Amino acid sequence: MVTAGIRELKNKTREVLGKAQKEGVVILTNHGKTCAAIVPLKEEDVEDFLAAHNPRIKSAVLKGMKSTSGGGRVYTAEELLEELDKE
Repeated sequence: MVTAGIRELKNKTREVLGKAQKEGVVILTNHGKTCAAIVPLKEEDVEDFLAAHNPRIKSAVLKGMKSTSGGGRVYTAEELLEELDKE
């Protein structure tokens, strides 16, 4: 596991990002306690990453899964996006 302190990130940002690209996730610490992570991403993975970490999208997917498991209506992607815009 690769770790870096907040001060190291501030002073050596390029090197810390290089570690993430070469070795994978870099765990950031603040005063010795874990506080965040730097996750390497390829260009083609950005949309998937954002979708997976967006609470609105997660909520909509879970709502849809519950709806369809109970025999509810199945929405198209366009309808789902319209619903999200309404909220």
